[in-house]
Amino acid sequence: MNRFRCFLIALVATAASASAQSTFQPLDPDIYHWVTRAEIKTQSLNGRFHSGIKAYLRKDVVELMDSSQKWNAGKLSKVDRFHIRYFREVNSEWAHPDSSSRREQLLFKSFFRRKADLLSYSEPGFDVHANIAGYGALGSASDNAASQYINTRGVEVRGMIGKRVGFYTFMTDNQVMLPGYISDWTSTYNSLPHEGFWKRIDQKGYDFFTARGYITFNATKYIDFQVGHDRIHVGNGYRSLILSDFGNNYSFAKINTRVWKFQYTNLFANLKTSITVGPSGTPGSRLIPDKYLFFHRLGMNIGRYFNFGIFESVVAGRDPAIYPNGTKVPLSYFNPIIFYRSVEQDAGSPDNSCLGMDFKVAPLKNVQLYGQVFLDEFLMKEIKAQKGWWGNKYALQAGFHYIDVLGLKNVDLQMEYNFVRPFTYTHQSNYTSYTHYSQPLAHPLGANFKEVLAVVRIQPWHFLNASFKAIYYSKGLDMSDLNYGGNVLLSYNVRAKEYGNSVGQGRKVDVMYFDATVSYQPFTNFFLDFKQVIRKMSGALLPTDQNTMFTSLAVRWNVPQRLNEF
Repeated sequence: MNRFRCFLIALVATAASASAQSTFQPLDPDIYHWVTRAEIKTQSLNGRFHSGIKAYLRKDVVELMDSSQKWNAGKLSKVDRFHIRYFREVNSEWAHPDSSSRREQLLFKSFFRRKADLLSYSEPGFDVHANIAGYGALGSASDNAASQYINTRGVEVRGMIGKRVGFYTFMTDNQVMLPGYISDWTSTYNSLPHEGFWKRIDQKGYDFFTARGYITFNATKYIDFQVGHDRIHVGNGYRSLILSDFGNNYSFAKINTRVWKFQYTNLFANLKTSITVGPSGTPGSRLIPDKYLFFHRLGMNIGRYFNFGIFESVVAGRDPAIYPNGTKVPLSYFNPIIFYRSVEQDAGSPDNSCLGMDFKVAPLKNVQLYGQVFLDEFLMKEIKAQKGWWGNKYALQAGFHYIDVLGLKNVDLQMEYNFVRPFTYTHQSNYTSYTHYSQPLAHPLGANFKEVLAVVRIQPWHFLNASFKAIYYSKGLDMSDLNYGGNVLLSYNVRAKEYGNSVGQGRKVDVMYFDATVSYQPFTNFFLDFKQVIRKMSGALLPTDQNTMFTSLAVRWNVPQRLNEF
C-alpha cells in the first residue's frame, strides 16, 4: 500500500534531525530473564525503564544494570555481578569505560578488540560491531526417522553513525530437520514456525533464509523511532496474548514516546495474509496480499511496584471477495493518538478492532505478578446470559516470577496460566484475522485452549545455566470439517454453532510438554546446549502415535535457541 511506504519514507527522512540513538537487545527469553531478575531486584518501576514492550533499547538495559549494581551494593550474588558484566560487554558502546569489556592483547587492531565482538571499531563519528551468527545442532526424535539437525550460518552487525542514527542487521542461511509434530503444525497453518518462505528438504526438513534489520533515531529527547523488519513482544509473560515474537518478521514503523513515568508506543506494521503451498510442498510463487496492523499502547509506572498498560489494535485489509471494488484502508488509522474503534466504526466496521490491558506488580521483594486481558469482541448481555455465545471472544493471562526461590540464590520460578476463548483473533477472512504469513500474531496455539506452564531456571555458576519447563494445554481442534474456533486462519462466518461454545470444544486434545536444557557458556554469547524434550499428546481420533522424544546437542554463537514449545 503506497500510503504505508510513504509513511516509512517520511520517518526515515526525519533521521537528519536525530540525536544519539541506541539499537535493541535482540530478543532471547534466556537472556531477557536476566533483565527481569535485575528489574525485580532493583524495583526500577519508578524510573524510565518499561518492560511492557520488547525488545529493550541497549542503553536502557545498561542503565538498569548500573542501577542494579548501585541499588544492591554488597548484596548481589556472583552470578548477578556476572549478568551486569555481561550486559556491559554486549552493549559496550553504552557502558562506562571498563577494562572487563576489553582485551589487553589484540590480534589485530579491530578484531577481538572487545570480548563480545569479533570485529569492532569506534571513533567520535562512527561505531560498529560485527559478529558471526551460528547454530549447529544434532539430535534424534522419535516421530521422525531422519536425524535431527540445525545448520545456521550468518552475520550480525550493529552500529551508530554520527551518534545520530543507529542501525542493525542480522541475516542467516538455514537448513533444519525438525521433529514430526512441527511438520504437523506446518501442515495445519501452511507455514513454518518463526519463519517466512522455505524450501523442502525431504519430507520433514526445511531450507530458508532469515533476515532482520532496522534503523533507529530520535526526533526529540522524549520521542524515538524505529523503522525496519523484525518482531515485537508485548507483555511480561512467557507467552503474549497481545502481540508475540513467535511468528515471521514483518516490516513496521514504531514511535516510542517516554515522558516522566509514561511510555506511549505506536506501531504501524505491514503484514501478509495467508499463504498457499504448491504441489512441491513449498509456498507457491505468487504475490501474497498485504494487510496492516495499527497498534498503540500507553504504559504507566505507578510508584515502585506497579505498572499498568492499556492498548488498542486494528488489523485492516480488503479481501477482494468481500470488497470487489478495491476500497482502501482509512488514512485515519495513521493518526497516532486517535481511538481506532471510532475510525473503524465510521468506516462501517470492516476491520478487526481489539483492545485490552496488561499489568505487573511487585507485592513482595522477590516476586513479580503480571497479567493480560485481550478483548476481541463481546456483548455484556451475552456474557451475563452465560449461554456460550460464539462472539464472546477474549483471552486472559495470569502469572508470576519468583526469583531466589526460598532463599536459594539464582534459582528462579515462573508460572503462567493462559485462557483463550474459541474464535478469538478470527475475523471474516485472513485479510483481517489476527495473523501474519499464516501464523498467529499472539499465542502459537491460536485460540480455543487453556494452558498452564512452569519454568525453573538454575544458574549455579556464571558459565552454566539449566532450565526445566513443563507445559500442559488442552485445546479443541476442528472435527468433520466443522469450525470450532481453534484455527485462527478460518473465517468466523462459517462456524459449528451459535451458542454453547466453550474452551476445548470440537476434537479435544491434551498435551504435556517437558524440556530440560543445560547450557554452558565458555565465552560471551557462545553456548553449548544439551536438550531433552518429551511431548505427549492424548485425545480422541488421533491418526497415529503423537508422542515425541527429542534429544539434541547444539553449539550456538550469537543466536538464541530455536524453540517450538507447542
